[in-house]
Amino acid sequence: MNDTGCSVLKSCKFVCRVLVCGGLVFMLGLGQTIAEETSETTKLNTVAEKAKVLEQLIKDGEYEEAKQIYNWMKEQWPTVNFEAHQLNVHQMAELLRAFERTSESVTSVDAAQHIRLRYATSFRLALDAAISEHHPLWKKYAEHSLTILDKVEDHLMQGQKEAALQAYQEWRRQFEVIRSAVYIGEEEGYAPFASYLSYLDNHSKWIEKEDPQDIKELRKKVTQLINGDYEKSNVDPSLWLVIITIGSVIVSSLTYTGWKKYKGEKSRQQLRD
Repeated sequence: MNDTGCSVLKSCKFVCRVLVCGGLVFMLGLGQTIAEETSETTKLNTVAEKAKVLEQLIKDGEYEEAKQIYNWMKEQWPTVNFEAHQLNVHQMAELLRAFERTSESVTSVDAAQHIRLRYATSFRLALDAAISEHHPLWKKYAEHSLTILDKVEDHLMQGQKEAALQAYQEWRRQFEVIRSAVYIGEEEGYAPFASYLSYLDNHSKWIEKEDPQDIKELRKKVTQLINGDYEKSNVDPSLWLVIITIGSVIVSSLTYTGWKKYKGEKSRQQLRD
């Protein structure tokens, strides 16, 4: 990497540390002030129980009741005892981000039911990852997602590229639900995994290949995350927090653009034939 690239990378990492740490210092400082005034703290397990209730209410379409639960969590959030679960600054930042997304589940007027439920479930799984020492719930979701990757492989081997792309997009949507939980529960393993996802989306052109080797490698890496058997990364987690945030926003547009390109090339081929 040249001097300019190194300078940009260092600047990006510095800005990220300032934003993340500054925001959390404010939240923790506010929480400490409130806790001193009330002499009370809220257990993270209690918040997790409330999040489970909120998720069920959204499933049932009881949005007003769900909003009341969310408002309770919002009021209690500054008093939550995070230290009891030994969360570092990056894990706390990701948990806070998952909580902020949950607001759309109960405050958005136009949000579809599946979007509301996706955010609520994502937050519940993130909380569970923070409090569970063994067998966090996100691993069951990850195990289920392996069957979708199997479908991607099958479609590629049969030359069904459009079906393969659609299955991959479905896997990405399901992974987005557990992404925060994975980051919190397997922070060191998430960095190389996120790097491989970036490679798939931007460089591998796996959809054009008959050999599903790239998807097989993805399946292997998901299994390694589930089992905790992965190569640990030395990359600064704060940098990955920036990459994760940006990546989750642009991944849908990237996959959609790739699909449109594939459809266009297929149509031109049919016209030539």
